[in-house]
Amino acid sequence: MKTLLFLLLFSSFLFAKFQTVSIGTIDKEYQNKLTKEQIYTTLMQIQKQFKVQLGYDVFAYEKNGKPINIVYLKPSAKKRKITKNNQKIAQLKEKMETLEIQRKQDQRSIQKQQKELNAQYIQHNKKVNALNNYIKDINDKNKNGLKKAEYNKVKVYTSTQKSKIDRESKKLKKEKRRFHKNFNKLKQKTAHYNQLVRKYNRLIRDTEDLTKNFIEVKGITKSQVKTIYTTTQKNGKKSVSKSQEISMNKIEIYDFETLAKFKVVLAHELGHLVGVDHVEVKGALMNPLMQEEQVEELFLTPSDITAFNRAFNIK
Repeated sequence: MKTLLFLLLFSSFLFAKFQTVSIGTIDKEYQNKLTKEQIYTTLMQIQKQFKVQLGYDVFAYEKNGKPINIVYLKPSAKKRKITKNNQKIAQLKEKMETLEIQRKQDQRSIQKQQKELNAQYIQHNKKVNALNNYIKDINDKNKNGLKKAEYNKVKVYTSTQKSKIDRESKKLKKEKRRFHKNFNKLKQKTAHYNQLVRKYNRLIRDTEDLTKNFIEVKGITKSQVKTIYTTTQKNGKKSVSKSQEISMNKIEIYDFETLAKFKVVLAHELGHLVGVDHVEVKGALMNPLMQEEQVEELFLTPSDITAFNRAFNIK
């Protein structure tokens, strides 16, 4: 299944600048998912990683620094549908795995039962054949009939053997019915399993269609623009010039499934906070789309390091 594209936004910068940050507000929707202690620990990990790879600090934690706010945004209808589908996919996968284990156990049990039943039928048929051959031999050897005493002896023997065979035959028929009952149960489980597989695959396809070109904003670095008007007078003429100052204001993080993904979003936005632009290189932390390599282990790629050094004018 395709991974969702998580867009990490920022505002335009004029230059890079060392920044101090603080832990701001956490919306109530995230208070059971993320604590201020976890944010602080994550910040220290990012600061250490940046320092080790860059050789210099680009940000520090201070009580009155630029705030990092964890903000809840109501998911779009498409996002809710994708989330619901993913929940159904996880539930179906769990059911399929449980059913497959049961199905394999039942299959082994039925194979063993069939093997035992076949062996019993072979032995039973041998006994039937043996009795039939015994009667045939008696008839062949005594075409003129048997004496009464001998006849009674044969009759008792054949009757006894036939009773045993009949009892065995009833028992085998009962075992055969039990085998067919278990076999039909296995067929039903297999049919149900195949039905779940079809439903699972259909949901996977639907979810992949929904996630095509779906980009979700996970965080943003906001800036504040200050317009400065300067009035000058020359040769009796007044003129007004306009300039702008852009200062980084705060970081907002909107969504994260795991602490590892939160770390990537925060590290990316911290890069923007100090003035680093996007890096259009696969695997880079500053790539506008969240990279799976970064979720597995946060690090600065050579392209990221070049972008930081360029922003801070370090040769």
